[in-house]
Amino acid sequence: MSPASLEGGTAAQGTVTLSGAAPAGGTAVTLTSSHTAASVPASVTVAAGATSATFTITTGTVSSDADTTITATAGGVARTATLRVVAPAGAGPLASLTPAHDDIVGGDNSTATLTLAAPAPAGGVRVTLSSDDADLIVP
Repeated sequence: MSPASLEGGTAAQGTVTLSGAAPAGGTAVTLTSSHTAASVPASVTVAAGATSATFTITTGTVSSDADTTITATAGGVARTATLRVVAPAGAGPLASLTPAHDDIVGGDNSTATLTLAAPAPAGGVRVTLSSDDADLIVP
């Protein structure tokens, strides 16, 4: 793959190479990605007489770096390559924290909405809340 590491939201090129020329009719190569951060076509065909074919890998925006394994399978033989999808500089999982009210009367409860910069990964995201105001108690 070229490049082996790239910022989410951009594309990379992958190449599958056979050990010999593809037969008449070509050779279909099945492609899979281990992570939703990178998408590949379901398959690519190496044309008859050729030894390789290229395909495009598209990446989504990520809030933290994601290593993705791209697998190519043909004739019962599988080969893998790793692509690192990198979060943009300064990216973090938290996009905003918005209180439901601008003013809260002492002793009252309120809520807030926390918005992530990207979808939470499997297993979720742990967020720690704190306040520098001793009168404000956070969970």
